[in-house]
Amino acid sequence: MDMAIYKKKAAIISSYAYIRGHNNYGSIFQYYALQQYLKKFDVDSCWIRYMFPVWSMYKDLIKKTVNSLLYGFRLKNIWNHMKTQIAFRKFMYDKCNLSERKYDSIDKLKQNPPEADVYITGSDQVWGGWLEANYLTFVPNGKKKIAYAASFGKRQLTEEHLFHVQAWVQGFDAVSVREMSGVDICHSMGVKAQCLLDPTLLIDEVDYLPVGVERLEKGRYVFCYFINERNFDNFRLEDIIAYSKRQNAILKITGIEGPEMIIPLRYLYQYSPEAWLNHYKYAECIFTNTFHGIVFCIIFQKQFCVLLQKGVAAKQNERIYSILKLFELEDRILDSNKSIENIIAKPINWDNIEKIKEKWRLKTDAFFHEYLNI
Repeated sequence: MDMAIYKKKAAIISSYAYIRGHNNYGSIFQYYALQQYLKKFDVDSCWIRYMFPVWSMYKDLIKKTVNSLLYGFRLKNIWNHMKTQIAFRKFMYDKCNLSERKYDSIDKLKQNPPEADVYITGSDQVWGGWLEANYLTFVPNGKKKIAYAASFGKRQLTEEHLFHVQAWVQGFDAVSVREMSGVDICHSMGVKAQCLLDPTLLIDEVDYLPVGVERLEKGRYVFCYFINERNFDNFRLEDIIAYSKRQNAILKITGIEGPEMIIPLRYLYQYSPEAWLNHYKYAECIFTNTFHGIVFCIIFQKQFCVLLQKGVAAKQNERIYSILKLFELEDRILDSNKSIENIIAKPINWDNIEKIKEKWRLKTDAFFHEYLNI
């Protein structure tokens, strides 16, 4: 083999199975971004196509149908979900490097894992549970195991969770996590860890949308990206609608995993990954309650408001607090004591944001230089 042209190979496991059932933009772009980032070090990567048995791939569609019946039948939701899934799969096959084989069990992964020099888990909430594959237990002896910006998605783990995963996490050659709370969790398991950027922040706006890309929506619009919530009041939707009208802008909302069941259909849109990015880029401002919703406001330098999740979904706010604190943007949270106008009118120091991003990118560069020997 000519070593002068040999490129290191990385096999990445993250949220492939999840994406096959859910149209989650942050999840698909975090893999795409890591793939593109590694290219600059001449590292070829593949996304391990690990998924559950075939029947489970239809579980989300079944759930949406049942929810449509419970919340008032919405045939449009089911149809839009199916169309968007087709667009997601097209993006995956066109833009993402996928493993040659598909795997539907940890045993099959152990028997014949994809060949690579290094195996990476992350990013996203790969450690939110104890799915064994996400802890790289299938990696052959002698091969490097790295966690990149892995997220537990919560501040603390239950004793049961710790019991299942502690030995697995201790088997890694290097561990980085996405939230500072994850560093504390790893330390509690006797594992050295550092906090690093979500992969989506490792590449630039132009890496997502080419310069000069034509906007899809010609008029003024306010864009919302919501996840999880099923309580209409938690969105302050009436306030957002009123604000949009005062701005002479139409309102467009993309909701997944709950909001699409309750938001009035006249405001509800689902997009391909590329069209979603386009609507982010050209929006007058953004309202979101998600981690990656905030991330893409930072990438596209958009004025934005953050609505915290409530009820059972409130545990997701740990990720939101973490990213806002990192970029000194805690004042973007919309609570009962603030008006939308006051938050949107407050300037964001984008020069400072870029300095913070660059500083943390250098930490990621150092991490991979050390553990990939590049």
